[in-house]
Parts: sequence; structure tokens; C-alpha cells
Amino acid sequence: MFNYGIGYICYMNKSLYLLAICFIAIVSCKKDEEQSDLTTPEELPTVRLEVKNQIDGQPISIGVLNYTNPAGESYSVDLLRYYFSYATLIDESNNEVKLNDHTLIDAFIPADNIISNTVAKGHYTKLRFYIGVDEVHNHTGAQEGDLDPIYGMLWTWDTGYVFFKHEGQFIDADGNTSGMSYHYAKDNAYKMIEIPIDLHIESGSKNMDVVFNLNDLYRSPYVIQFDGNNYHQSISVNDAEWLQQMFANFGTAFSVNIP
Repeated sequence: MFNYGIGYICYMNKSLYLLAICFIAIVSCKKDEEQSDLTTPEELPTVRLEVKNQIDGQPISIGVLNYTNPAGESYSVDLLRYYFSYATLIDESNNEVKLNDHTLIDAFIPADNIISNTVAKGHYTKLRFYIGVDEVHNHTGAQEGDLDPIYGMLWTWDTGYVFFKHEGQFIDADGNTSGMSYHYAKDNAYKMIEIPIDLHIESGSKNMDVVFNLNDLYRSPYVIQFDGNNYHQSISVNDAEWLQQMFANFGTAFSVNIP
């Protein structure tokens, strides 16, 4: 049998106690280091992106025939809605930060046209987004959020969503007031738009305006007139040329302003 004195036992207990204290201190320091390395979403900067709709610098008012398209026709806007999807910031190293999925823009509900999200600090040089609904979601049927059928953007008589709607009236060459309805859609009409930006983000929040000029959609590279061309649903052979022109023109209809 081992015969240890009381003093030796006390010495061993004290040593074990000190070792335990040291171990706890080391573990605590390690946890503090790990926690200090973590960046919570609250600590990240925020980008507030607002989509603003206009017609050659004028705000859009509902139902008034006081706008003139590039073909020289007076027209109104009774409804203007479109899907602004997968907005993504791209930095100078080509790292990407997605801001949203599908956001339904309504010219007459500005409060719904705001996208806000946290992003990493850095210098962002491009903004990429899409007009429309991607192919997977376009053929999934009724969905929730901004893809809810309640907003009238899901066809009940065909498969898929309407990507863009402009409905209103115009004055034709004979001076008569006629209706116009542009429903832009189908998978091959899903349009990617990429705009160069110069956005430096370090802390706090940063505002960015994406401006949509409806007249630019009808201006360049193709001038789109309404007379004799005022009704399109994207489903007939007669819509093919109009779809191709709209697809091209969407690329020039948006600009970015960073206040």
C-alpha cells in the first residue's frame, strides 16, 4: 500500500485545482476568440435597393393620356407590373451577393418596390438582375409571396407567369382612343440585365436606385409603336417579332443611380 502524507495529498489537490482553472481559462479564451471572429447579420452593412418607374423623367400617374411614346403617340398607363428577379451585386473579384428572389414591381405601389438585404463589405462593380420568372418557378404552378396568383400575373388558361404587363390607352393615327395591352412572357423572354456600378460599402446602409424608363422600353434599339400593334399576349406567331424587339429593348430601359 502507498502511504502518502497529508501534506502531499494537499499539494496534489492544489495542483489539480490549478490545472482545472488553467484549462477553463484556455477554453474560455478560445470560445471568446471564436465568437469575436463571427460576424452576425446585424453587423453587416445593408443595401437598400429601390426600383423607380418613370417616363422620360416624369413620374407615372394612373390613367392619364399625357405621355408620348417614341413613335409620337399619346398614351396612358392603367397598369404597369413586372417581375424584378434575382438581383445580385458582383464585386471586383467576381464574388456575388444575391439580394432577392422574385419581386413584383408595381408602378403604383412604390412601397413594394424596395429590396433590402445585408451584404459583405467591398467594392461592387456590377448589378445583375432578370426580368421575369425563371423556368423552374415558371412551371411550378401557383406559389406564394410575390408569385401568388392573387396579383394577376399567373395565367389561368396557359402555363406560366406573365413577366411584364402594361395596359392602358393610346390615341391612334386617326385621333381615336384605343386600348392597348402588352403581356410579355414565355421562357425565352426571360431577360438578364447587367449594369456597371461603382458601389463602395464599408458600414451602415447604402441606398441604390434602379430606374426603369418605360419610354426607353419602346425606344431603343427598336421603336415600338402602338397603332396596329397594340395587343400582344406572347402566345401567337404574330407575337414573335414584338417579343424579340421587347427582349432587346429591356436591356436599355434600366439605369442605376447611387445617391
